[in-house]
Amino acid sequence: MQMQPCAASSANINFHSLNLDEGENTSDMDEYLKLYEDLISKRLAEFMEEQLWSQNPPKVVVYDSGMPWAMGVAKKFGVLGASFFTQCWAVNAIFYHLKRGAFRVPLEDPVVSLPSMPALGLSDLPTFATDNSGGGAYPSLCKLVRSQFENLEEANWVFCNTYDMLEQEKLVSQRLASFIHDQISSSSSSTPPKALVYDSFLPWALDVAKMFGIHGASFFTQSWSNSSIYYHVNQGTLKVPLEHNAVVSLPSMPVLGIHDLPSFVSDTGSYPHLLNMVVDRFSNFQEADSLFCNSFIHLEHEVFLTVLVVNAANHRQFHAHLGNDARCNAFNHHL
Repeated sequence: MQMQPCAASSANINFHSLNLDEGENTSDMDEYLKLYEDLISKRLAEFMEEQLWSQNPPKVVVYDSGMPWAMGVAKKFGVLGASFFTQCWAVNAIFYHLKRGAFRVPLEDPVVSLPSMPALGLSDLPTFATDNSGGGAYPSLCKLVRSQFENLEEANWVFCNTYDMLEQEKLVSQRLASFIHDQISSSSSSTPPKALVYDSFLPWALDVAKMFGIHGASFFTQSWSNSSIYYHVNQGTLKVPLEHNAVVSLPSMPVLGIHDLPSFVSDTGSYPHLLNMVVDRFSNFQEADSLFCNSFIHLEHEVFLTVLVVNAANHRQFHAHLGNDARCNAFNHHL
């Protein structure tokens, strides 16, 4: 082992290299990785023990996700552990769901559906995620990649390499899934989750609820009349873009001029991405076990019932959260 202090800096850095001396020889990758784990975990523990008596004792161990055993060393010394995933987070998410059993290899279907990700074909998946032979020509590397999630729930922090605006849903859904898993599996939890109530702008949360076999409830916070307009856009009963002097007739609503409609509907060209986000709230709401709606019941009662009747074939129980004169009432519709 070589220790080389770094030059003058605001941080003290020591480099440790793995020298296979004293007859420590390996014949294959499996043996090398096992030797690496044994030696580095031992040397890391020795280094941390030395640092505990320094002026700046360690507070956290940040380790590569390919070294999950480092979390055990952190725990031994009572410091925090942070797993650092250096691969693109979308790739990591696929291995995470494989570890959780969300899909199996060999694939049972030609397409894999995972929370917050587009439908993936066989050629879209990482090689190590689809190879049922244990990695083919690289079984040791396949095992190493899949081991990253062995004790992820025990880590105090997770650092991710991601294009946040492209993969934000994957990050949030991953954290939500980990949280629910912890609550269900924790022996100290006397009230494991039975339902997940999520904002309607997060329709992918329903996939997380289904993953754990709990009820999913979509909460529509906008006025239900406003939401129902977007519902009809989603269903194709209201075609956009509209002509300048268009008049719109929707079930249980008065005749609407173009200026009566939400701006995202009346002017679809200004904010197309926001329009898609608002309309996508209805992408899977028929699959939700419950709906929570914000509505003035005496003003919007018929509008509310119209959507329920249209979706009566689902035989779901819908819940409505209704506001009227600063008072909140609730009622259930059993279809």
